[in-house]
Amino acid sequence: MIVRILIGVLTMAATLATATAASAHDESIYPDWSGQWRWNAMGGGPRYDPSKPAGAAQQAPLKEEFKRIHEENMAEQAQGGQGLYAQSAKCIPMGMPFQMSIVPFPLEFIITAKTTFILFEVTTSEPRRIYTDGRDFPQDHPPTYPGYSIGKWLDTDGDGRFDTLEVETRNLRVPRLFDQTGIMFHPDGQAIIKERIYQDKPIRICYTTR
Repeated sequence: MIVRILIGVLTMAATLATATAASAHDESIYPDWSGQWRWNAMGGGPRYDPSKPAGAAQQAPLKEEFKRIHEENMAEQAQGGQGLYAQSAKCIPMGMPFQMSIVPFPLEFIITAKTTFILFEVTTSEPRRIYTDGRDFPQDHPPTYPGYSIGKWLDTDGDGRFDTLEVETRNLRVPRLFDQTGIMFHPDGQAIIKERIYQDKPIRICYTTR
């Protein structure tokens, strides 16, 4: 009888703990980004500088070796080839930040207190987990195409509700491209991606990266 009573008490304690944890997530303070979204974050595909046309006009500050690779890649594409973009054509994940600007395929946000998930409906964009629980970057985490993302929610207009998600992503697997014209990230894999994700007045999600 004593054992049964103890089991009952432990079960009740576990139930109460679960209920308390569940109630701690106040969904009303987070933005409503439910549903599926399609976007073209930078107009015409991802770019190093969104204010300039794609290709050589981007004037990305590449070292001579990578500038030559970019020029050769664009020349091959001009002749009908795929160049470095062949990686995507082979259904190899594009990685960050390229995968955040792929249209017309939809993506979906799932927001919880500790993690925001971004799910994609295209094989070349892997799911993302953006941790918002205050953790730091791990020391020995293996590199992946979407990388390891840590985010912070902001209330930029002071209305008591979060409206902007700031994200920093590291541990990025290489090789990866910045855009479809073949601007490369350095093969050392030490790139850091910083994003701001928010919803503007016309009810669309906006996205900036640097």
